[in-house]
Amino acid sequence: MKKLLTSTLIGILSFGLFANCFGKFGAVKAVYSFNGNIQIGSGKIASFFRSLLMIFPLYIAYGFGSFLDIFIFNLIEFWTDRNPIAMAEYDFDGKLVKEYTMDGKTVTFTYTEWGKVLKMEAPTQTGMETVYFLKDKPEKAFRLTNGKYVEIIQTSGPILPPMSAKHI
Repeated sequence: MKKLLTSTLIGILSFGLFANCFGKFGAVKAVYSFNGNIQIGSGKIASFFRSLLMIFPLYIAYGFGSFLDIFIFNLIEFWTDRNPIAMAEYDFDGKLVKEYTMDGKTVTFTYTEWGKVLKMEAPTQTGMETVYFLKDKPEKAFRLTNGKYVEIIQTSGPILPPMSAKHI
């Protein structure tokens, strides 16, 4: 009884170590991607064989990948802000480009410096608008002017005249 109580207490306390610690699960994504690229036949036959492979032989790989992601790579990411497996999405220079298209308009997100700088290019009525976001300055947007980041001042509501302005 004492062992059961001790084990339960250790389990509950260690669960708190993982609170708000949700990683990218790069190892599980790699196994899933490998399974998705297997082509045996076409159509329903290919789906059937992929399902069989996911259930039987790759089941062990999913479990092993999940264990590594949760107990090793997730903790590394939590303490260092870098996940060695998920970094594989970036190219050799630490750049990752993602594009999203809707209604014929494409928004491009370019992550540089291993995710420290996000460049967003979006279409507007006058052309393309480029805005930068920095990881170390959250909730702020910037423009690149003469090689320097200049903060975009956000206002809400009408812009009122200064207090010293005379009203007629």
